Amino acid sequence: MGKTNYSVGDKYGRLTIREIFKRPTGNKGRVIKYVKCKCDCGGESITTITHLRDGRTQSCGCYLMERLIKHKMCSTPEYYTWANMKDRCLNNKNKRWNRYGGRGITVCGRWLNFKNFYEDMGEKPAGKTLDRINNNDGYYKNNCKWSTPSEQQNNLISNVYIEFNGVKKTVSEWSDSLKIKRETINARLNRGWDVDEILRRGLGKRRKKYNFMDTNKTKSEWAKILGITTNTINLRKKRGLPINKILTSERWAK
Repeated sequence: MGKTNYSVGDKYGRLTIREIFKRPTGNKGRVIKYVKCKCDCGGESITTITHLRDGRTQSCGCYLMERLIKHKMCSTPEYYTWANMKDRCLNNKNKRWNRYGGRGITVCGRWLNFKNFYEDMGEKPAGKTLDRINNNDGYYKNNCKWSTPSEQQNNLISNVYIEFNGVKKTVSEWSDSLKIKRETINARLNRGWDVDEILRRGLGKRRKKYNFMDTNKTKSEWAKILGITTNTINLRKKRGLPINKILTSERWAK
């Protein structure tokens, strides 16, 4: 910055001199020296050599834009998302490093600049977070989207798929469509339940089935077939009656 001489190729801030020329001021033949520069971001800038050397011009304008955006948006959800994305991929002290940077998940060079990230992704929709389409690839425009928590859950490597009535969905998708907690479905899977029992809405405990005449049905199903109440079945069972006396349509089974 303290140079008295300057030449093509010299760099000041983000600007590299590409051309030096003079322009008259119209003031008694006085001329001013200008430089045409290439910015690190790829843009161009024309400024006076004085402004370049004293630091008043440091870029093509991108530096000021970044500062303005950062100042206005540093408390926004978009900036928070961007900062956290970089930290878990670039900071080996981050508690989630092993799941991101530690296993090769990177941030593209363009997205190291918040302005570029914001241009590519836009505003963060309410209720959504930054998601990678390919869970094994890094963060860049064509591999990222804003997703709901359920959509992100469906993108996990460890997802379990359940096929029922010809439809194949993840645990999260079945949870959403049937209004059953994911934890409940996973617990039923771990107990070895049949698919129809796993996905039965509102089922608290596994329903016992009664085998009668080579037919397995639940208490409610038998009650409906026989035209009796489940309470009647319970009372007959409590009296110790055999299965043929429990599951009969006769009102006064003995």
